[in-house]
Parts: sequence; structure tokens; C-alpha cells
Amino acid sequence: MKALVISDTHFGTWQGNDLLRHEFALEALAPHMQGTDEVVLLGDIFELCFQNLEKALEASVPFLDFLKQHLQGGKVVFVPGNHDHHIVTRSLEDMVELKMATGKSDEELRQINRRHSFIQPFLERHLKGVEVDLTYPSYNCNGVLCTHGHYMDIHWERSLPYKILSRASWRLSGSRQGDKLTMSDYEALTTPMHEFYYQIAQQPKGISAQVALWSQLLSFGRFFQVGQKAGAGTSKALQWATGQITHAIKGKKHLPADSPAVAADTLGAPEEKIIHAFKHVATNLGWLDQADAVVFGHTHQPMDGIQVNDDPTRYYNSGSWFYDTKESNNELYLERAWPGTIVEINDSGEVHLKKVLETFNPLMMEEYLPRVQVFGKRVRRKLFPKPSRSR
Repeated sequence: MKALVISDTHFGTWQGNDLLRHEFALEALAPHMQGTDEVVLLGDIFELCFQNLEKALEASVPFLDFLKQHLQGGKVVFVPGNHDHHIVTRSLEDMVELKMATGKSDEELRQINRRHSFIQPFLERHLKGVEVDLTYPSYNCNGVLCTHGHYMDIHWERSLPYKILSRASWRLSGSRQGDKLTMSDYEALTTPMHEFYYQIAQQPKGISAQVALWSQLLSFGRFFQVGQKAGAGTSKALQWATGQITHAIKGKKHLPADSPAVAADTLGAPEEKIIHAFKHVATNLGWLDQADAVVFGHTHQPMDGIQVNDDPTRYYNSGSWFYDTKESNNELYLERAWPGTIVEINDSGEVHLKKVLETFNPLMMEEYLPRVQVFGKRVRRKLFPKPSRSR
């Protein structure tokens, strides 16, 4: 038995960036499907924070058709992340409403909710002949713990705006920093922000309305910028906020720390720092007692069996299938966060990172060319740094 872990596809995100809706990416992935009987979709599969629900689901259809073709008799396990967390929220709301309406037991309600949840029938309709299972927030695959990893945001030092939002979340959750957090605490701390993004994205021209709002706030921040440190901080925060929304439509500005371009905000951080934040979560929830290998996503930075200090746990990151065009001339991005990676887990629990789209990476080109083929398009070489070394 072989399982593949795929995360952070962000289906429905801005045009041309969700790579697994394109034929060339599916063709590159196809050889890795040989001998595979399970695929773990490890969160942020659907872009529900910055895209309409219907469009996000529609964008995933070519990939689901691909899985149906290559995985007959096999299994797909979907573990939601933060950008498709609304699926979890919606399920919990349905459970509460069903309980009040029917008075049935939790187990009976789970079976009813499984049949009536919108995502389960959607996946089953497009994956006929493939078993579909939904689980959250973690899944044990051949003795390897798999989780999206967004809980670690609570332990990650972020920008000023993120700190402000985090403080608000702490107050709303009723938890205190320094507490040993439970799963309910993590949900209370992370859910409000992403539900807010989701609700705005579902409104008619919701993203456009956010752009207009944040543009006004940016102008306000500039008013205070001249000669004042506080004003500079305000302007920085508002530039961040404006950038997140503008990129959501045009793909030209920076995104928030928890956006599909999270790699841009963590590229400078060593892998040990990312693992340190993740270990806070794993320790609080007792996950490290369940497995000696962990696979997570979320950061868009692939990791291949990293071990830190005396910790025997091996950490893998499944990377992403999101191409961040604004970072295409950033050598650090090309080196650490190039998209198109998967994690393979065999039946004995051995784990391997696979760089499926590595040949598309300009840094892998030994020869300097004025134009290069990147994801099926001819691009001027000036968009990319000249390779500093052969690989």
C-alpha cells in the first residue's frame, strides 16, 4: 500500500495559480499515482477564504476527475485546513441543529450529517468508485500523523497586524496565553478570522468591497506616517491589509501571513523555528505520543524528514501546489517554497518527499536562457535571478 499526501492546492484561487487544475501538472503527477491506493488531501484544498464557494469547488473538478481515473478501488481522505475550514464549521452547525430538531444521539447524528453534508456528496459524485472519508484535524496514515498545521499560527511570531488579530482572538476565545491549549481552544482562536474571510468572500463583489475599504484605510494610515513612528506602524499595518485583498483579485500585492502565499512571510525563518511552533501544538494535543513521523502543510515550504536537537520525531511538509507569481523573482522562494511537491507514505510507514514539478524551477536550469518555459508558458528570463549554482 502506498499513500500520497497532497496539500495546499487552493482551488479557486486567482487565475493561473492553482496548478492542479492544469493538464501539465496532472501529467507530471500521474506517474506517482502508480501503486497508490490512498490519497490524503491535507487541507487548504479549496480556497474558501478568498473565493466564492461554487467557483472554488468547480476549480477542483479536473483534479477530482484525475483521482477518479487513477484511484479506482482506492480511498481519498480529506482533512480540512484553515482556508477550507468553513466545511468543519458548517458540519458542526448542522450537528447542533439536527440534535435540537431530532433529539438523536451524537453517533446517529454523525451518520445523518455525513449523508447530508454538502462536501461529502460533492466528493462522492466526482469520485465514483473511490471511497471518501472526511476527518479533522488529524489523520493517522500507516502510523504517520497527518494534519494541516494551521494551529501552529497561535505560536508563531507574526507581523503587527497579525498580532493585533491574534490578541483579539485570544480575548474572544476566553483562553489565556501560557495555558496548555486544548483542541477546543485552538478552534476558538483560529476559527473567527477565517469564518470572517469566508463570509465576506461569499458576498456579491465581497472582495472588491474589501479592496475599496482597505484602500481608504491605507490613505488614512499615510496621513499619520510623516515623522511619527506610530504612524509608520499604522501605515505598515494598513499596507499589509490592503495588500492581502488586492492580491486576492489581481495577484499583485502581498498576502496576509495565513494566506496561500504564507511562504513569503516565513521564507526567512529556519525550519527549526517552524517546527518549534508546530511542536507546541503537537505537545499540547498529545500527538507526538501517537507517531514518530509527522506530515503537515500550511507553510508551503516542503520539508524532508527534519529532526531538531534530541527530538526523535521526523517532520515532513507537503509543500503546496500554489504558484505565487509575485515571488517568481525571489531566489529564496524558488529554493525553499517551489510548488508541486507531495509526500509518499508506504505501508511500513516510510516517508519520502517528492518534488514533482522540480524541473520547472528556474534554479534547476544549468544554462542561462533569455526565455524559459515555466508552467507551460514562455516567460522572459529577467523575471528570474540567474542561477547562483548548478544543482
